[in-house]
Amino acid sequence: MAKRWIMSDRKWTAISCLPKNGSTSMKRCKSPIKFLTPEEAMHQTIRVGIVREPLLRLISMYRFLKNQHKTGASTLANVPTKTWEEFIDYTLTHEDNHWKPQCELLETPEGEWVPTICYRFEDIDQYWPLYFDVKLPMKNTSPSAYEVNEYKMDEVLTKYRRDIELWQSLGEYNGRKGL
Repeated sequence: MAKRWIMSDRKWTAISCLPKNGSTSMKRCKSPIKFLTPEEAMHQTIRVGIVREPLLRLISMYRFLKNQHKTGASTLANVPTKTWEEFIDYTLTHEDNHWKPQCELLETPEGEWVPTICYRFEDIDQYWPLYFDVKLPMKNTSPSAYEVNEYKMDEVLTKYRRDIELWQSLGEYNGRKGL
């Protein structure tokens, strides 16, 4: 389950705060921000899950870490990023919330679905005003010059099958469409 949720400006609403789903921008959007534990989030009437297209999330993580390693930053320093292939091999055999399937992060350890509504990360600018009075800062971007390919794509698609199905089910944003 997502380790952190943030409290919305709207009463009784919690927003999931997943790695590589705009969480840094969310944390910077207002001050002070109120973080909720997963247990506290479960007591909110509305629990918003934000789901990013799974393969783009994985590519974003690779590019972010590759840039971090290049600049000497220490975020997940043990994750190999010399090539896309070694990164994929590592993420398929090691667990971390940064590349863990989003559906697993949005469930309790017992498998209970936490969000009462979900939106695509890609549509965040359109639904953010429903929950916050402040504008979301610019989304972070990682350099896109690093090569990626379809290495072990069948295994990757199997790992993220539920995320892909969820993301596809959300369709285009149209008002309050979600789960």
